[in-house]
Amino acid sequence: MCSYGSCKKNIFAFLEVTDYDLKLLFIHHTGKFNYLEDPVLQCDKMKVIPIYFKELEEAIENIPAHILAHFDYGFRKFDVTVEELKDFEPQRPARPLSQNDRVQLDF
Repeated sequence: MCSYGSCKKNIFAFLEVTDYDLKLLFIHHTGKFNYLEDPVLQCDKMKVIPIYFKELEEAIENIPAHILAHFDYGFRKFDVTVEELKDFEPQRPARPLSQNDRVQLDF
């Protein structure tokens, strides 16, 4: 099993030669374990969550997907408050997804 970071080349190569009507984007794995497996609970959530968000942000910016699926996957096992999540709000203005001109929705 690999993560987005460790399998980028394989992911891009696969997407290059496949044609899907709809592409979902999600990150389930760290490269060591699935975010829903018990080993994640032995980690500090305040260290895991920013790593997950960074990987998710990079994937969003680089993979031409139509839907961001279950974006909370990387921190579902943790007891996280809204206040704690506010610590991870972007420090720069967010770019609305509707301005992503790399993806054409033809529904």
